Amino acid sequence: MNDKWCVATGVAVARGIHPNAKEKNGLFYAGTIGIRYMLIPKTKLALRIDLTQSNQDDEAIRFYFRAGETF
Repeated sequence: MNDKWCVATGVAVARGIHPNAKEKNGLFYAGTIGIRYMLIPKTKLALRIDLTQSNQDDEAIRFYFRAGETF
């Protein structure tokens, strides 16, 4: 968006294999949208806030907050 703000998105798909439970096997997906704010450009220190939605029952919606180096 500009030198300080950025929007990030992502999609991941994986085949899960659980050795002890057939119901845990299958195709899993996750979609993410997040924002980035550059706190200190010289050191690439950024504030990252992400919201993730997946088809896993125990981790369907997750909110992530991190301050660290950008990727």
